[in-house]
Amino acid sequence: MNRFHALIAAAWTLAGVVSLGAIWGWATAVPLVPREQRKAYQAAEPVAPRDTTGLGAAAAMLRDYDPFRFERKPSKRRFNPWEPAIAAVPARAAQRPALGLMGLVGGPPWNAVIQGIPGREAGVVLSVGDSVSGVRLDRIHGDTVFVSGLDTTWILVAGRLAR
Repeated sequence: MNRFHALIAAAWTLAGVVSLGAIWGWATAVPLVPREQRKAYQAAEPVAPRDTTGLGAAAAMLRDYDPFRFERKPSKRRFNPWEPAIAAVPARAAQRPALGLMGLVGGPPWNAVIQGIPGREAGVVLSVGDSVSGVRLDRIHGDTVFVSGLDTTWILVAGRLAR
């Protein structure tokens, strides 16, 4: 055996001893704690059911007095923070609007410009799933738009009347 082979054998032996030392050090680095000395964690407190009796009245008050209205028109009710909340009067049945598709905008995902939505003067840009004034855009397929709401489903095609 020449010196080169002896040097290689010594290097492999040193690597094995260092690896075994690393494994032993890793295994004994964290001391084992006997099971009886471990702390038991306390159980979380049970969650009480929420009181939802006043949510309807609070939601109606927020909707009627909302200073950041999407329509950008004055509120129907005058703002008075000291006035007690009164439940909203149910709105009368809405008439079926005459909707029309002005066009499609963008690329995937597509947006539709719909005209004739109640409470809006101009066309409204809607994505699939958006809802405005009770009218919801369900899906866009080619040049056809499916809109639902107010107990009706419309099939809109650009340049044609609603079906």
